[in-house]
Amino acid sequence: MPPERPSHFRIVAGSGPWAERQVGREWLWLGSLAGSAMSQSRTLESSRLRAESALHDILLDGDIDTGRLIPLSTGQELPDGRTAMGVIGFYRTGSRPFSVEERDLMDEFGKRVSLTLHRAELLDSANRANDRLKTGLELTLELAAALDYREVIRRLLRRAVESVGADRASLSLVEGQELIVEDGHDREGRQIPIGGRYAIPPGSPTDRAIRTGRPKVGEGFDLTRLDGPSREAHSDSLHTAIIPLTLGGQVGAALILVRRSDQPFSGEDLNLLQLIGNAAAVALRNAELFGQAHDLTRTKSDFMNLAAHELRTPLSVIAGYVSMLLDGTFGTTPQPWVHPLAVLAAKTGELGTLVEDLLVAARLEAGTMPTAVSDFDLRESVRECVDRSLPRAELLGAKITIDLPEAPVSVRADPDHIARILDNLVNNALTYTSGTPWVRIEVTGGPLNVITVNDRGVGIPEDLRERIFERFYRVDHADLPRQAGTGLGLAISRDLAERHGGRLELLRSRSGARFRLSLPTVT
Repeated sequence: MPPERPSHFRIVAGSGPWAERQVGREWLWLGSLAGSAMSQSRTLESSRLRAESALHDILLDGDIDTGRLIPLSTGQELPDGRTAMGVIGFYRTGSRPFSVEERDLMDEFGKRVSLTLHRAELLDSANRANDRLKTGLELTLELAAALDYREVIRRLLRRAVESVGADRASLSLVEGQELIVEDGHDREGRQIPIGGRYAIPPGSPTDRAIRTGRPKVGEGFDLTRLDGPSREAHSDSLHTAIIPLTLGGQVGAALILVRRSDQPFSGEDLNLLQLIGNAAAVALRNAELFGQAHDLTRTKSDFMNLAAHELRTPLSVIAGYVSMLLDGTFGTTPQPWVHPLAVLAAKTGELGTLVEDLLVAARLEAGTMPTAVSDFDLRESVRECVDRSLPRAELLGAKITIDLPEAPVSVRADPDHIARILDNLVNNALTYTSGTPWVRIEVTGGPLNVITVNDRGVGIPEDLRERIFERFYRVDHADLPRQAGTGLGLAISRDLAERHGGRLELLRSRSGARFRLSLPTVT
């Protein structure tokens, strides 16, 4: 039972000549024995199917008159709110009923299919949610790096159309009971009347979305309220999704998407569009702030902070489901699932790191980064950093060596901030190398306490020595595959060092990269 078309069953598998012909077709839910089994949440059987079912012609095609319909449900709610996934039906020609043994076997088979499908639905939902987060994060980073208002909106509309398979998208400002079209994107290049004004029909999905501040779906358009070109552009529009955008505490714009195919927008589509809408709302707010005060720093800070917070909660949900699938909470994990789940867990961890980078960068820009200063030995920070890096180093066959003085090297700083700097430097050294990674960390005390991290990796071109400390700037090496990341690591590390009166810089080196972190000595 597809969530976007709850009035139908979609046949996804069949065994036997008649059943195999049904695969890919849709059956009406109402008036069928399968629909009754679903609505009553119990197994139903009949030897007079053709007389009792609205699917008479379909059953007649296979001379089917006996069937046992078992609803597929585990009693646990799925992420999209469903408690039942569909029905498995056993059919035979003629009116001969099933035996007790056959019924027992069918019922047991139904239970196993229910459990298997439930697990598959959870995994599929986690994968789709992971893809949504990835799309949202990519869009967030893309918009955060853009300053031109029009270009931001165009990118947003193209991404919205591509992400949910829509045919058309427009962004309109709300002014009283009217929409003013700000920009749009149509896959087929149909006209979009930029600047056009349209009345919002009372009680329409658009009206309800704007009044409630929640996404709504609708069917088709009220063509009587449109001008000639717009009426022609929407003549075959079948389904719409309206995403209200909150600006300055009230709904100030609406993102409207259209499909010309008979495929309604699903709840998952709305979730993704809401995530995109949040990014759109922030982009519009950023443009307003930039135009009024040219405060780019504050704009990026607000953008990243909101985006990261929007991503954090769903990311935690995904991580939780993946963990439960891996540890057997839902039953023994089938062997073929182990590797895909491990990959999903690793990618979720990567997303978590990206989100954390966004939060830290936003807090640093806004001056709200929490700091807990204490006196500690810098040598211990280096040892702990190496311990954290060992699992990955061993996996890569890397060699990490340290050179520490015998006497303590005391600094006054936030140990967590220094740990983040060291982790960034060591992880970069392990990542950006075309051979076996080699890393050496040296600590020296004196008027300035210094940590030097050396590697034999691909190095950094001379003309990019300072650019690598810019936010969102990344160096792509031709000899290496593209690495996941935001381009925030070194920028955050330099900011943290400077917060403690220190300095992070890239030194010249004959091979690889050589970073130096300098911190004041405790007096």
